[in-house]
Amino acid sequence: MGISRRRLMFSVLVGLFGGSALVIGALNKTGPNRRRFYSVFEDDANNFVAISTGPLDKAGGFRSARLPYKPHSMFSTGHYVVGVEKAGRGATVLRDVDGQVALHFHPPDSSIWFYGHGIAHHFDSQRFYVSAYRPVPGYSDMAVTSGMLLEYQLTTGKGGAVSVSFVRSHETDGYVPHHMQYSQDGRLLHYAIKNDPQRRSRLVSVDARTLRVEANAVVGTGINGTQISRRITHLNVTNDGIIYVFSEVDAQNVLLGGGIGALEKNNLSKVRYEWSYTEVLGRRRFHGSVDHLDLVVVDGRPMITIPAHNLVCRLDPASGKFEAIEVAGLCGLGIAPSDRRLDRPDLFASTRFGIEQGDIAGDRRLIVDVGPKIIRSSSHLLIL
Repeated sequence: MGISRRRLMFSVLVGLFGGSALVIGALNKTGPNRRRFYSVFEDDANNFVAISTGPLDKAGGFRSARLPYKPHSMFSTGHYVVGVEKAGRGATVLRDVDGQVALHFHPPDSSIWFYGHGIAHHFDSQRFYVSAYRPVPGYSDMAVTSGMLLEYQLTTGKGGAVSVSFVRSHETDGYVPHHMQYSQDGRLLHYAIKNDPQRRSRLVSVDARTLRVEANAVVGTGINGTQISRRITHLNVTNDGIIYVFSEVDAQNVLLGGGIGALEKNNLSKVRYEWSYTEVLGRRRFHGSVDHLDLVVVDGRPMITIPAHNLVCRLDPASGKFEAIEVAGLCGLGIAPSDRRLDRPDLFASTRFGIEQGDIAGDRRLIVDVGPKIIRSSSHLLIL
């Protein structure tokens, strides 16, 4: 299948990075046989469907599981994949071997909603955390005054029966936790706070075993001389520190754009850089329609997906210039787990057509074709 892609070149404002194209995937003939992919799509009957493909699937083959809600993201724990709703009560455990639903589960009581992300416990793959909060009826999530990480235990019984039990809730230092990632040594768990009591955005680091707060940094305080504030959403932990993506909103909480920033490795209260791509690409273009999803970093250059505009933006931190490339039906972007046989990162994109990979020169290879009944891709891409 030929998927059209148009380079958006901004000769002065947008960096070309030596004329190289954005890496949508490292072309490797054994790639589809080594990886499992999970993403969420919507079909022509408005059903949400989790699409998976495994190591034994041929190109064009996939497995699907219909879901009663739209998962915002998926994460792996043990031999299972967990999908979580954002601003809702839906969550699902799928078997990673075949992508089929093992069970659905909900927050411990009706006053709590999930907020879209989770992560396996670093020291126990049968436990995991999910971000959550208590919504205020009739108001947006910026009116919320509580936030928590919900801890769950996953158990596999005789005959392969799976159960999930709620263990406890951990109140977060601030409100509305969202995305979370472990430090590279596994000692710390970092999570993004959308709004604290002063309506600021924070990055909180806690001890991975005890969840005791180790660091708490205000991030993206705003654009000087304006009513625009910056709110951190997703994280990527690197050798140099923490890369993050932020949204920009006005005083009425209307989305205006976004950008990419970074914190120092040894001082998470110090911002290394913070660049707004909407100042470069034109704020009017993004007004009210920005939806960041995946954030990946290749060779020190962060890339984020902007599905509302079928764009991937890549930042050159040294110059602050962005390269933007249009990918039809774009949603997720992900780096596969490291493989010593590869001489470059193994990247894949999730689009409305399926899972794709390609090389630096722009060759594209369709790994999974989801067929004509899929109308859009609507969640992060998970690669195992």
